[in-house]
Amino acid sequence: LRAEVNEAGALKNIFIDGAALSGPESGAPDQIARGFLKRQAALFALSDAAVNELKLEKEDNDAGTTFLDYAQTVGGLKVFEGNVKVVVNGQGEVLSVREGFIVTGQKAKLRPALTETEGIAKAFEHAGRSVLPSALAETRGRASQSDNAAFANPLGADYEEVLSELNVVRVGQAARLAWHVYAEVGPEEWYEMLVDAHTGELLLRSNLYVHQAQG
Repeated sequence: LRAEVNEAGALKNIFIDGAALSGPESGAPDQIARGFLKRQAALFALSDAAVNELKLEKEDNDAGTTFLDYAQTVGGLKVFEGNVKVVVNGQGEVLSVREGFIVTGQKAKLRPALTETEGIAKAFEHAGRSVLPSALAETRGRASQSDNAAFANPLGADYEEVLSELNVVRVGQAARLAWHVYAEVGPEEWYEMLVDAHTGELLLRSNLYVHQAQG
């Protein structure tokens, strides 16, 4: 058995060399994966309710083995890098589980003090740009609370659209609400940012052009 714990105290990776974590089981891979996580709640730090709230984002099948990628959600909002990945083979056996920076019971204030426009404006400020109109032109709405929306870039049509969504973010032992923003602001500056939705504080800034994170 191999098990690694990440900085959030969750199981970054758990598997057994050459064997499965569970016995054969009938049913859909999603059902098998969720059932396994519930039975091992103490191990994976996910309550039954938290497992039910996992959003299945991707399901791939390769030669009978199914790879399931879930996003943790809290109050309908995605947890930033809070993915849970489960692999189930053709016999219904769970082969491995991998967890990201999941929230393990911490409470977050889920009503933002900053509007989406204000959150995006703060993101542009943190990227060194302060020119932003009071209203943004939305080019694509969100189908659900856990999706992002797209806006025309206020710096002009030559720049990529601005993407924005609300996320719950694990920061140390706390859970914080943040605007998760992608904003291109220059020829070599396209930032992924997390802006605290209550204080406007910068929690993360990563330039997609240079792959170097600050935060």
